Amino acid sequence: MTSLRHRVFNACFYSRNLYVIFLNYFLGLGKVAISITFACGVITTGLYIAFLISRNYEKMALIVVIMLSFIFFPTMWIVAGGTSSNIPYYIIINAGIIALLLVGLKRKIIFILFTMVVCVLIVIKYQRTDIAIKYNSRLIGYIDLSFGLFVFHCSFNCCSYR
Repeated sequence: MTSLRHRVFNACFYSRNLYVIFLNYFLGLGKVAISITFACGVITTGLYIAFLISRNYEKMALIVVIMLSFIFFPTMWIVAGGTSSNIPYYIIINAGIIALLLVGLKRKIIFILFTMVVCVLIVIKYQRTDIAIKYNSRLIGYIDLSFGLFVFHCSFNCCSYR
């Protein structure tokens, strides 16, 4: 049986790639959003393969958390619309990922820095409402939000099974 930490690590990998393949491409959310999520999927796949080969869980978990917390989610927050998109759900999931994948001082430092980044992103969204990509229709916006809620729900359910 795999540990909760390893299940979360695997869920991050699989849900990330599902998001890359399905949502941005099929909803036509724009080349920038598609490129960013595709690049994250490629990097995540590379990290997952490196984990399978090296079995160095601590190092790979730290790299994944840093990449998601300080590169991917802040970029997607700005590109995809911040509070008007499904990215806030992923921000909440990422806080759980930090709590589950890291331990000790690393966890505290990353969580404090991540909280500061989220606060800055909220201020940027408040100050610059024009920087977000607009949805092509209200239906696409609702599908995007619904998918975010679905992934949010599934992420917490996958962690509850023992």
